[in-house]
Amino acid sequence: LMGIFERHGLEIGDGIMCNWVRKCAELLAPIPKEMGKQIKSCDLIYTDDTPITVLDPSVPRGSKKAFLWAYLDKKGNVVFDFTTGGSREGPLRWLSGYKGHLVADAFNGYDSLFHGGDLVEMGCGAGCAVCCGVRQPPTIKCPRRSTKRVNLAGASCTCRL
Repeated sequence: LMGIFERHGLEIGDGIMCNWVRKCAELLAPIPKEMGKQIKSCDLIYTDDTPITVLDPSVPRGSKKAFLWAYLDKKGNVVFDFTTGGSREGPLRWLSGYKGHLVADAFNGYDSLFHGGDLVEMGCGAGCAVCCGVRQPPTIKCPRRSTKRVNLAGASCTCRL
């Protein structure tokens, strides 16, 4: 962005640009909060995480791994939650108070969410696709962690993970 301004004869320092970005983030903060409320009002949420590299001059290599957790509803709305680590604290915090169905992979960090009964575990079906070579509808319990292999379409999974 600074290069674009420079081509037009404007020199804007890093500090000013950082302040602009911070102020925009502050002004826009209510939007993802409201989107999160709308997603949590749905009876079904899809979630997954992806590792990303973030700059951090305090570490020897100048960067470290962090995570973006995506939360999607059936309408296609999505909110991303940033965490500095891949532990269960991020999903536990974001999904706190949610009651409904959660489509997630076999990450064991989700397990404690399903113990209270407010959240129904829905496997992502990726385990079946990997071991059986067949794309299965989402399962009620992920085949990797359960012997119950009943999917939403009513067919039995042949997965033996």
